[in-house]
Amino acid sequence: MADTLKRSLLKMQSAIRRRLDAMFSRGKLHATDATGGAQKLQIELQPGEVLNNVEHLEAYGLTSRPLPGAEVASASLGGDRNRTVVLI
Repeated sequence: MADTLKRSLLKMQSAIRRRLDAMFSRGKLHATDATGGAQKLQIELQPGEVLNNVEHLEAYGLTSRPLPGAEVASASLGGDRNRTVVLI
């Protein structure tokens, strides 16, 4: 019984750790699109993991257009890469 409980807890802990690790990431900017209301970026977080149309959150009244190759800091809600925004 104790071994089964221990294995279950380790499995849950591993899943939680993976999601936490995926919540905040650093990556590289590939392209920007400023034609809409909010800038949309194409970023690469892991080698080969390219995300398109990621919203770039900016302070109200301040805007800039980052250059390709710039470093980005992103947050993914709940560790879900489909729900990612660029913070910096």
